[in-house]
Amino acid sequence: DEAFLQKESFFAWHLKNFEKLGLTPSKQLHFSAPADIYPKAKDLASDSFAGIVPICFSYDVDATFPLGDRLSISKRANAKQTLAQEGKLHGIRTPTTTVVPADEAIAVCTDTLQSHKTLMLKVDGLGGGYNVTRVTSVDDAQEFLATLSEKTPVLIQECIDTKRFTEYIADFSISDQHIELLNVRPKLTYDNHWIGNVYSPAIQLSTPEIQNLYRCARLIQESGYHDREPYICGIDFFRNRTEQYITDVNARWTGGMPVYLLLKALGIIDTHFVVSHLDMLHEDDLKTYKSFCKKHLYSSKDESAFTENSFSVIPLSFGPHTDNDCHYVWLLVIGDYDVFAKKKKKTFKKRSLPLSKSVKKALQQKDFYASYCRSILSSYEA
Repeated sequence: DEAFLQKESFFAWHLKNFEKLGLTPSKQLHFSAPADIYPKAKDLASDSFAGIVPICFSYDVDATFPLGDRLSISKRANAKQTLAQEGKLHGIRTPTTTVVPADEAIAVCTDTLQSHKTLMLKVDGLGGGYNVTRVTSVDDAQEFLATLSEKTPVLIQECIDTKRFTEYIADFSISDQHIELLNVRPKLTYDNHWIGNVYSPAIQLSTPEIQNLYRCARLIQESGYHDREPYICGIDFFRNRTEQYITDVNARWTGGMPVYLLLKALGIIDTHFVVSHLDMLHEDDLKTYKSFCKKHLYSSKDESAFTENSFSVIPLSFGPHTDNDCHYVWLLVIGDYDVFAKKKKKTFKKRSLPLSKSVKKALQQKDFYASYCRSILSSYEA
């Protein structure tokens, strides 16, 4: 990590870029090992009489900050069974789902796979997709179920065809008295894991779609997930031009929520096409990455992001640890992603920012990107 331990650290470089964007980074920055983060937060709060705002309610938080009923409420709100079993009672459109104990799941999968090529198996517990798997055979199902106790509830769900549907997430704020839809954005995935999102003014939901999402948000509110100050809740769903199905609830801060707030602070959440995704940067390309970002850093004074064949970037964050000499980076691309991908290809070797190729391909297959490109072209010609 020598390149990341130079005098002007990579972290400090990110903060300076935020300042160039006209933002004021917090001076209250503290570093901690993951296992010590909540005890250290408690000590810091005690010293300054500051408040603590967790991004989720978990056993790790509860060990330092007793959550009382909020922990069980969070478990219920996040439980996949809640959506599967109570969703229909609230008129929420979800994929066809069966809930059975793990020791009965093989029989159900064997029968269902006769008429469905692919199924989704889900259990409550871990986040980030690690408790969800796609199966195409009984052997796949047995491998997933082998780690579960016999009576663990398993959701066997119709698998949405991603060639016909696009996966989205909707972020809500939920308080005692109000529910507000904050943002809707398509998901970007790689190897079945979330890597980022798309933010675009071209994304428009129909009234029935919005009503379906609000019905789900009300179900979460009725489960007890609310307070005087709003809680954040993400709702995963799939949609195409005629159908929408809600598939999961994330009663917590979602990965794309900070990006939404950043774009809102910059005043471009409703005006620009933005792709936000994780990628890998080889440590030998750090200098090139800094130079590339400096040259193309977003500026509110530059209107090029509104025009065809232009892009800008915001380096959002990074991971300090290496994997095959590469670091994770989190980059925002504003404007024409195709042009960014071409410029990236000319600037970097294949070892750096490899996921941009997959992201470009995914975007080209989606209606919302075509709609945005058409709108940009129209304004450009005008």
